[in-house]
Amino acid sequence: MLVKTLTTFLLLTALTFSVQAQSSKSKKKSKPSTATQTKPDATTQNALDAKDKVIEATKEYKVSVEHYLTFLEDDVKHANEKVDRLKKLLDDGLISKKEYENSQSELTAAQAKVDAQKKELASADNLIEEAEASKQLLLLPPPKVGTYQSTAALIRYNGASTWMISQTAELQAFFQQKFGRPLPISAFGQTATHEKMGFDHSNRVDVAVQPDSPEGQALMEYLRQRGIPFIAFRHAVPGSATGAHIHVGPASHRIQ
Repeated sequence: MLVKTLTTFLLLTALTFSVQAQSSKSKKKSKPSTATQTKPDATTQNALDAKDKVIEATKEYKVSVEHYLTFLEDDVKHANEKVDRLKKLLDDGLISKKEYENSQSELTAAQAKVDAQKKELASADNLIEEAEASKQLLLLPPPKVGTYQSTAALIRYNGASTWMISQTAELQAFFQQKFGRPLPISAFGQTATHEKMGFDHSNRVDVAVQPDSPEGQALMEYLRQRGIPFIAFRHAVPGSATGAHIHVGPASHRIQ
């Protein structure tokens, strides 16, 4: 009886040890599957650092443009007031029509300067958005031709066709016919902002549509059918009304 009890005890002990050992091995094996992220290599890290520098420089540039814009908007306000004042004088026959028309020309010129700086701000927002989102792309494997890379912030389609900026006219015609309004281009080729920030945006076009909107979906489908590469940026820059857009053509890169 004693021998039988001892044997049973030894068997239970061995079984318990075996279960504990298997459990320990299982835990050890599960750890690598959760650690999927790896540290970027030196080349990738340098590229990430370069993107950060572009982002910071562009943000500083935006601040200077916004400061300059306040003065330009004051000029528009004063020009408007002058037009209104001279209109009354013209109606009373106290000034010539030419003098009044000159004030209108001054207002038009002042407003044109404001519009130009607002385009600069929109272009800067797009550049920041592209630089922020492209940091994610640097941590993904290189895409094969004809495939997508998708994150919460963007979609990239690596089309096989060669895109030329001269094809924009066809893109405009498609958009106009489908939606009854002009293609909302926010950056056509190399803009002043891209030049200042040292980014090559030549032979590329930015379209100010939200990728997940009906317009964005239709535009991306048009590009996919023709094998045209694009990057669709879903998120606008925080604190800005712009940022979300579709970048037609290969990704922009630093000018060496």
